Amino acid sequence: MSDRKAGGLMAWLVIALLFSITALAEEGDAERARGVVDGALRTFESFSKAPEIIHGFGEQVKRAQAVFIMPSQWKGGLLFGGSGGKGALLVRNKATGQWSEPAFYTLGSGTFGLQVGLQKSELVLLVMTEKGADAFLSTSFQLGGNVGFAAGPKGKGEGAANTDILVYQRSKGVFAGAVFEGAVVAVRDNLNHAYYGEAVSPSDILVRGTVFNPQALELKRALASAAGD
Repeated sequence: MSDRKAGGLMAWLVIALLFSITALAEEGDAERARGVVDGALRTFESFSKAPEIIHGFGEQVKRAQAVFIMPSQWKGGLLFGGSGGKGALLVRNKATGQWSEPAFYTLGSGTFGLQVGLQKSELVLLVMTEKGADAFLSTSFQLGGNVGFAAGPKGKGEGAANTDILVYQRSKGVFAGAVFEGAVVAVRDNLNHAYYGEAVSPSDILVRGTVFNPQALELKRALASAAGD
């Protein structure tokens, strides 16, 4: 099997796994969604204040078109390794500078090989281009395919010129360049529905702005403050 076919098969296996997990946990979705937003606020504030990356991270947030925050990502396994977690995406309006309501997604990746143990980390994706932001309006997409990504630079303005998405990851208090080649980002329709009380698409939340939840106000204020709006 070619590397390209193997990569495509892995992507679809990850998507199938993500949606099977979603189907098993419909009860309590509203509480889970609120927990993601609360966790996203804590993660974003701690990343913004961290001395290891504050110069590079702050500058890139000011340029970002959207921010995806995953407050808890679990990584590890036995024989079949992988990682995954839930996160929230907010998009910045180009005309007004205002941030959208959060839309919920799962990010997951799978790897083959002997891996033992479990590791928890936090993740922030800064979406730097329109192509990167548009990818989140689809049902799912794969990092490293048509959407490029790179580890977030620590220096002011370093290495971000032609990157769709900058990835910042922290595990056990340590920041490191993240590698998510082939990771799949998929919409969590059940969390979006539960959080807003109706069936909504990412475009309804991020572009048209047809829904509102006051619980996300603090997160939106934190993003606006970091972006200088």
